[in-house]
Amino acid sequence: MPDTGKDKKDVSLLEFAKIIARYVILGVMIFLCVVAYVGRFAVVDGRSMEPSLHNFDVVIVSRSVKDLERGDVIVYTMQNRDSAQEGDNMQRIKRVIGLPGDVVEVDENTSAVCVNGEPLEEDYIIEGRSRTSDMTGPVTVPEGYCFVLGDNRPHSVDSRHDQNGLVSFDEIDGKMLFHLLSWQ
Repeated sequence: MPDTGKDKKDVSLLEFAKIIARYVILGVMIFLCVVAYVGRFAVVDGRSMEPSLHNFDVVIVSRSVKDLERGDVIVYTMQNRDSAQEGDNMQRIKRVIGLPGDVVEVDENTSAVCVNGEPLEEDYIIEGRSRTSDMTGPVTVPEGYCFVLGDNRPHSVDSRHDQNGLVSFDEIDGKMLFHLLSWQ
């Protein structure tokens, strides 16, 4: 019988599919190992981090916060301080503005922030009149805590508000490593 070349084509397509399948499986395994040992997934809930992060965006969060710096985006779980039910936890994602020893002041009318008397350069925020704040002046961040704000200052409940307050390092689940998926 004459050779039509069809068998060679079928074999080469099968070999190509096997190679692709191997790389996909290897990629998935590497990704799962990285997530298991380095970080974890978190899903953004709400508008408080717009325009940087949007509702339902997926981020990878580290499991360590040893090297926390001003400007890092963190995920933390805190007890709902307005709830009488024990175990009513709320997970939030915000930006670190003040570290232990920092003095933070937020202008309620413009959302401008000063840390240790220096204006903070923030090109990632939505400016505008903030929600009514519980802050009555500058806040000195105590040891073991950080001061956090959402990037969408007019629509964020953060360290300016009693229901959130300062975030204990013990409440921090991790800091954002990278923005994985956006629905916007």
